[in-house]
Amino acid sequence: MKKGLKNLIKSILFVGLLVGSLYFINKVLEPKFHYGNSNWPSTSTYRQFYQLPENSVDVLFLGSSVAVNGFIPQELYNAYGITSYNLGSEQQSPVLSYFWLKEALRFQSPKVVIWESNFASRIHPEYEINTSEPLTRKCLDPMRYSSVKKEAVRTICGFDSAQSELSYYLTNIRFHNRWTEMTEQDFMQKQVDSAELFGYYPVLYDAPNEYNPFEPGDLQDTSGADERMLEYVRKMQELCRENGIQFVIVSFPGTYMNDGVNNALGAMGEEENTDYYNFCLKENYDLLKAELPKENTTNHANIWGAVKFTDYMGELLSGEYGVAPRKEDCFEKEKPYLERTLKACEMETSTDVATYMQLLKDSDYAVLGAVEGYSDWLNNPSSIALLKEFGLDDSFGHADGDGFVTALQYQKESKALSGRDPQALKGRIDNTDAIYSVESYGIPGRKECKIEIDGVDFALHQNGLNVVVYDTVRHRVVDSIVITANGLSR
Repeated sequence: MKKGLKNLIKSILFVGLLVGSLYFINKVLEPKFHYGNSNWPSTSTYRQFYQLPENSVDVLFLGSSVAVNGFIPQELYNAYGITSYNLGSEQQSPVLSYFWLKEALRFQSPKVVIWESNFASRIHPEYEINTSEPLTRKCLDPMRYSSVKKEAVRTICGFDSAQSELSYYLTNIRFHNRWTEMTEQDFMQKQVDSAELFGYYPVLYDAPNEYNPFEPGDLQDTSGADERMLEYVRKMQELCRENGIQFVIVSFPGTYMNDGVNNALGAMGEEENTDYYNFCLKENYDLLKAELPKENTTNHANIWGAVKFTDYMGELLSGEYGVAPRKEDCFEKEKPYLERTLKACEMETSTDVATYMQLLKDSDYAVLGAVEGYSDWLNNPSSIALLKEFGLDDSFGHADGDGFVTALQYQKESKALSGRDPQALKGRIDNTDAIYSVESYGIPGRKECKIEIDGVDFALHQNGLNVVVYDTVRHRVVDSIVITANGLSR
């Protein structure tokens, strides 16, 4: 009897260790898409969604990367007090949008769901669900195991027999070869993401000088929209109708728009509980009041265009749809992230050295600099005056062949070294766990530099003063430039 009990305990322990090991291996091998390493950071997006308090969100955004770059939940909260979340992802077809809507309704009770329509067209006819297998997994892998995920996986693999249902649960089957390319980030299961913007991700795409609006032609054409995609849009409509949610369809200016899509989505907009806003049309686009070229609202909107678009939607949501303002601690906490993101974007687009140096005057920026080759800029009196504003003295003049390094945090700590010998500074960035190492070799034959943060070299390695800017609030590098006598280089 005792022997049988002992064997049972051993078996239970063995199975437990096996399951635990498989879970760990699967999580480690899954590719990670964080705010720090991806333009569409779906891992961070969906992980933050699961961290939200239940029933804390009144508006949900769904759709492709156009949605990810176009809707800013924090701006909606800051300006209108409306809580929202952006569940968009790269190449998210309506099939994937539908299942993420079902998943979201397990935790949230939104009043309005806004779906961005880019994938109403068959943009990728080579894929059964209009989305490639890697990007399907990028969207679905972060979804928690549930009946919703089981249904999603079964549906997708039913459309595409080349995919295996089991590989969506035991992801080591799909990603077993990744062990050769894993980084420290793969093992950081509890990594704190920076710039948590509730699913939004900013981009700085150039805006056109003018927008050429879509002009409807054949009002009877229905050939442009894909029937399978529309089937899942109807499923989202029905799901919203069952839950008393207002369903809204939005087309961004300049996206895949044609008569067929416009007519099909317009017909859906005539149905009960569905509204359609086609901003490809001039009369709707003009309502955004976007000032080109800076405020790009077309295709993938840049951050300034996204503010315009989000503010317009805020007016609709608070007026037309009666979404009332509310106070939520998670949105209050993240207010600084959007402010700092906007400032960092201004920095990234700055072309004037003096203006740029003024933007660096921020007590939460750590600024690291090192000379590569020879820098005329450091021999300029006005340049030295700018550096002295950060607390650096004037003993670091730079002659041909000198090494020069600087590590400073405005109004906190400033260090600078220069000389004929190689120069180096190492330390920890204030208020963070980040370790920096800055090196400069000015001697003939080795005119190079290095600016590392946590072992990653962010220097651009061009002749001049290489500068890396680290935001201690967002815990990430926000810019990397080179300053020369001719100005800024990226």
